[in-house]
Amino acid sequence: MRVPIEQVYQGLYDGPHATPKPSEDGPVFLGIGNITESGQLDLSSIRHIAEAEFQTWTRRVTPEAGDIVFTYEATLNRYAMIPRNFRGCLGRRLALIRMPPSSVYRNFLFLFL
Repeated sequence: MRVPIEQVYQGLYDGPHATPKPSEDGPVFLGIGNITESGQLDLSSIRHIAEAEFQTWTRRVTPEAGDIVFTYEATLNRYAMIPRNFRGCLGRRLALIRMPPSSVYRNFLFLFL
């Protein structure tokens, strides 16, 4: 079955090409190490960014529940899905695929990748 691409894929966004100063608390700065080989998001060891910096680091995109985040350099071929209630930004060498809210293909694409 063929479907228009806009039913499968809404946008492709990469993270910042820099690294912010670490903070004691605040939103998550998602890194390559947070994406496991088995396709899970591991938030047991995270880096934070200052709340005041959040808008700067999400200028391109703010990760939302259901987005597929992936590594594109260094450690390749790791994918995970952003969970509900996640508040953070993409780190270096990470990108995400956003699906239309009504897409029935999200899980299929995630498993395919």
